[in-house]
Amino acid sequence: MNRIFKIFVHDIVGLSRNIFALIIAGGLCIIPSLYAWFNIYSNWDPYANTSAVKVAVVSEDAGYTGEDGEYSNMGDSVLESLRTNTGLGWQILDKKDDAIEGVKSGEYYAAIVIGDDFSESMFDFIDKGLVHPSVTYYENEKKNAVASKITDTGKSTLQSNINTEFVNTVIQTAMSSTDGMLADRDIIGGVLDNLNRLGDNLDGYKGTIASFVSSNAALSGSLHDLRVQIPDSLPDNSATMEALQNQTSKAADEYIAKLDRITAATRATSQALSAQLQWVLTAIENNLPTDEILAGIDNAQDLLDSMNDQSDTLTEQLQNISDQLGGVIDDDSIKLAVDSLVQIRIAAKGLLEQSKILVKAGALKSQVKLELVRTALVQCSQKIDEMDGILDGSVQKAVDAMKGVISTSIDSIGESLTQVSEQLGSLSAMLGSIEQTVDGMNVGLDQMGSVMDGMSDKIVQLAGKLSDLTGDDKYRLLAQALAQDPETYGEFLSSPVQVETHQVYATENYGSAVSPFYTTLALWVGGLLLTALIKVHPDSPELINGAKPHELFFGRYLLFFVLGQVQAVITVLGDVYLLKIQCLDKGLFMLAACFTSFVFTLLIYALTVSFGDIGKALAVVMVVIQIAGSSGTYPIELLPVFFQKVYIYFPFPYAINAMRETISGRYGSDYWQFMGVLLLFVAASLALGLFIRKPFMKLNHYMHHRMHDTDMM
Repeated sequence: MNRIFKIFVHDIVGLSRNIFALIIAGGLCIIPSLYAWFNIYSNWDPYANTSAVKVAVVSEDAGYTGEDGEYSNMGDSVLESLRTNTGLGWQILDKKDDAIEGVKSGEYYAAIVIGDDFSESMFDFIDKGLVHPSVTYYENEKKNAVASKITDTGKSTLQSNINTEFVNTVIQTAMSSTDGMLADRDIIGGVLDNLNRLGDNLDGYKGTIASFVSSNAALSGSLHDLRVQIPDSLPDNSATMEALQNQTSKAADEYIAKLDRITAATRATSQALSAQLQWVLTAIENNLPTDEILAGIDNAQDLLDSMNDQSDTLTEQLQNISDQLGGVIDDDSIKLAVDSLVQIRIAAKGLLEQSKILVKAGALKSQVKLELVRTALVQCSQKIDEMDGILDGSVQKAVDAMKGVISTSIDSIGESLTQVSEQLGSLSAMLGSIEQTVDGMNVGLDQMGSVMDGMSDKIVQLAGKLSDLTGDDKYRLLAQALAQDPETYGEFLSSPVQVETHQVYATENYGSAVSPFYTTLALWVGGLLLTALIKVHPDSPELINGAKPHELFFGRYLLFFVLGQVQAVITVLGDVYLLKIQCLDKGLFMLAACFTSFVFTLLIYALTVSFGDIGKALAVVMVVIQIAGSSGTYPIELLPVFFQKVYIYFPFPYAINAMRETISGRYGSDYWQFMGVLLLFVAASLALGLFIRKPFMKLNHYMHHRMHDTDMM
């Protein structure tokens, strides 16, 4: 032990007597701290000056003009928001080519170009399909690796802001369109009154149809009897023919009257359908719920289906009239009426189907789609009015024509009894056709009555449900919700989640966060500098003679230890008082740095003593690996698998983590655990320097002489 201290005292005296040696020793103590301080200061707050990172922004947005004539340009809105954003150095340009050229030349780190259809894609996404409003992003990744990550963050932030604004606008529009819709109970009361009136009208229509069916049955029986009696009742005198003439005239008048009543009933049903369509239009104008509007459209469809069945019967009758009287009346007008009725039915059914599909697709939330629904329903109502026109026009003309034909026939009978006899056969066939027409009309009227029965039941059910709805608590809550401020709901739904951050082991700045890494690295560099400039083997004969290997080892190491401790103290004092890093426990921070310096100097000293220059090279390799893979700056999970597997066998991670405990706050006994792991490296260093090196001493001596022979190494 005495010889160990003797060697140490000899080294101290030698330094104190040589001013140049003292200056070099002082430099060895200060240089590592400078390495740490410059790196910590340069990383103090690197993201505070991101406003100097230039990013070009160009808007080619052509804007959007709504149906109400209001013009909007979302691209300009984005530019206005960027003018007040200091996160990056936004450069507003006019031309896309200038922005792209600036990125290529390095004038800008990135460029963002807003397309000409930006606003249109945002406002017209329902009509044009779900096409995302696009923003083109150009980035110069060659200029700086970290800057590209910063600009990526700016791009993501811009995208998030645009998405939030888009959702906010959609929600505000939807809420505004439904504002007060459910709160107005007078609208629902009016709907209930209309439903009750419609039900009463349907009951009246059902009675009328039943009367028509009864009358038609009687008419059909009369026609049948007349048709059977004609062959056996040819007139043999004027009195008999006159009686037959009177009977035929009476039967024809009854049939025509019945046909008129059927036409009137068809027209009444058509008017009921028009009233139902008008109710649906009123419901849409008053912003009733989608389910109620769809139910109204379904009722209109049911009524139209029954109208189609009735129309089939009517067109068949008209066709029979055309077949029987085509040579006398205007056959083309009847054919045109039949074709028109078919086309109107198809068009009305298609328009109702189109309205139902649009309503189901959410058209009531879009002004454009809402207008399409209104247009379709109005067109459908117009088609029904056209059907009324045909009933009043072409059909009535056909009936009137038939009246004329029958009247002419009866007059001909009166004028020429002989001709009556010859034409009774034709009259019999005509009466048979009329009988079939009347029977077919009865079938259609029966079907129409069944449809009206179903419609009446559904209307009663709908009125009951609507009445129950007005007193429901859920309805009242929904009405209250829709009465709130649309802007408030828009802001909430566009950003429904608010993140509340609780910082655990808060660190004031990035410089304080990386100070453990750069302090640890500086202490290793300090150990390398000591072995590079100070001999690890004493060469004084009076010290070497009779000294044991371990005495020589520890005797010279004490000088390395002392200088290493001075390096640690200077570095820590500069970190805390010069740079003023965050440090919650300065004493333990100093202890961790001094103990780390002890471990590093001992390990590097042992490598150099054991393997000479090769040991120094190994120390350099170790620091290179630890700089890349010690989790000093990036989490170890982000590094390649190689570093994740080997980093636990190096001292850097434990020294860094121990210092982090003193800077940001300690958890349990982690600090002492990390210090304890560093003790294992002390044991490994002693084993290397005292025992493992012995077999390599002759080899190291041989290599030292061979390198000396080169006159260069």
